Amino acid sequence: YVDTKDLTTRLNHALLKFSTDDSFMSLIAEKPDAYGPFWISTSLIFAVAVSSHISSFLSAWMKGKEWVYDFQAFLTLASIVYSFSAIVPLIIWFGLRQFTAKLKLITTLCLYGYSLIFYISISLMFIFPSPFLAWLLFLVGGTFSTLFLFRNLAPG
Repeated sequence: YVDTKDLTTRLNHALLKFSTDDSFMSLIAEKPDAYGPFWISTSLIFAVAVSSHISSFLSAWMKGKEWVYDFQAFLTLASIVYSFSAIVPLIIWFGLRQFTAKLKLITTLCLYGYSLIFYISISLMFIFPSPFLAWLLFLVGGTFSTLFLFRNLAPG
């Protein structure tokens, strides 16, 4: 099983030791987990929901309009994040299996789940009501997440 120390080590390694020589795959090789990725996805949903609703409130306030909470946006966000957290690792695993890579599905799920950690800190910047800034930050998060995946899935 995976304990709190393992999770904090993995989160620390994924976020802060991203550019070091140690591979994240060597850290999860013995004990991949779905617990950390689930809570990262859940935290991401919460962070994006809170920051986007604060942003929409600020935008309505600056325009002098009445603000209305949009619960449907939260449900859509949760559906998208959880769907991507399940489907993308499955696609990666299946794609790598075609090249005879010996990678377990749970390892791919674990790796992808921890790659989402970059979006949590970036999503807090969505408070500023600027669509351009939001898209720019989304692209930065996607770049870091993709580099994290490539760095750990690359052979040798």
